[in-house]
Amino acid sequence: MKTFFSLSISSILFFLFLCFTTTSIAQNVGISNSGTYNPYDGAILDLDNSGGLLLPRLTTTERDALDATFTPSSGANGMMIYNIDSSRYEMWINSGGWQWKDILTTDDLTTDYILNQTALQPTSNFNISGAGVIGTTLSIGNGITVGAVGAPGNILMSLDDSWIGRGAASTDPRIAFNTVSEAINISPIGSAAISVSKPSVSHTALTVTNTAGASGVGIKLSGVRNLSTGEVGYIDFENNDGGLANLARVDVRNESTDNSDGSFHISLRSTNALTERLVLDNAGNLVIDGKFTSNGIKETSDGRFKKNITSISGALSTVLNLEGVTYNWRTEEFPERSFGDRMEYGVIAQQIEKIVPELVDTDEKGYKSVQYSHMVPLLIEAIKEQQLIINSQSQEIGVLKASVDAISEHIKTAEK
Repeated sequence: MKTFFSLSISSILFFLFLCFTTTSIAQNVGISNSGTYNPYDGAILDLDNSGGLLLPRLTTTERDALDATFTPSSGANGMMIYNIDSSRYEMWINSGGWQWKDILTTDDLTTDYILNQTALQPTSNFNISGAGVIGTTLSIGNGITVGAVGAPGNILMSLDDSWIGRGAASTDPRIAFNTVSEAINISPIGSAAISVSKPSVSHTALTVTNTAGASGVGIKLSGVRNLSTGEVGYIDFENNDGGLANLARVDVRNESTDNSDGSFHISLRSTNALTERLVLDNAGNLVIDGKFTSNGIKETSDGRFKKNITSISGALSTVLNLEGVTYNWRTEEFPERSFGDRMEYGVIAQQIEKIVPELVDTDEKGYKSVQYSHMVPLLIEAIKEQQLIINSQSQEIGVLKASVDAISEHIKTAEK
């Protein structure tokens, strides 16, 4: 039969005094409910397995009243109680100020919530099995570790089979959302930081939406480059069925060494290579390599934008010196250009430049182009000059005709 003793505080203190202050009696103390017990050498006090240890059991009010009975200092650091109200063990520690902190238990990791959350979390919202840990466990500073470093592991959200983690290979994506209609992979390894795919062509793979309405929304391409000409950011359109060929590229380039001029470029695949088809420079000039089709073209021509307006003189003589020709493009020598094979009508820029140099532009490679639309005012004035000549000649012809008619009548009268 077990015998229970009820000792006064003074008796307990006297007992502890004998145990801990008289080193000649014992180096450490072992307490057993079943007779002689040899304590562990490294422990000051060792309780055997015949019973448990009951800490002071206080309500929150009693605990708070206890705070006033001692000075919050290192001397009280680590003191523990059992809070009856919260049904939790608590420890007095200095963590951003002296305070009572809950002691994390195994049950905390298997129930519905995690400490320091602002609200109760739904069941299974957070589940790391096996070797998963939360915290900074390595020198590289992992916040969440699932499994061994470099080994497969993930945080799985079972609702739609999406997960955060990695597979066996180092190139496996870190974040994936895998459902019937959508998939997204995010990985810092490889040629792309983010890859977005859709198994169905009837769906948009990526949508960026701003719900605020007034602030706008965009996608930013940012990179660090030297202050020299070249592409700064680009978007590739790739057909990954077979050859993995880039069908098109949209890029923005730095056109000056002081990083002050940018240009917009569109390149399309032609003859098994990306060929530049459209360039928009920082001055707003648009160059298209190919035919331009439109229901109409408008050019800025408001007189309020213009000065030094002067009438064109000698337009007819200028036009008479121009030469219209037919020609075929040299497609064999310039396969990268979108030249056609049929016969064309036009002019030669070098010939026009000798007569009206204002109508000719020369690009950075030395190739020349003609502003055909700006030839229209010259043709208008040439037609007007020609019309004056025609009108003058018509008047002279009218006078001559009247003279001829008068002579004819005189001859008829004389014959009678």
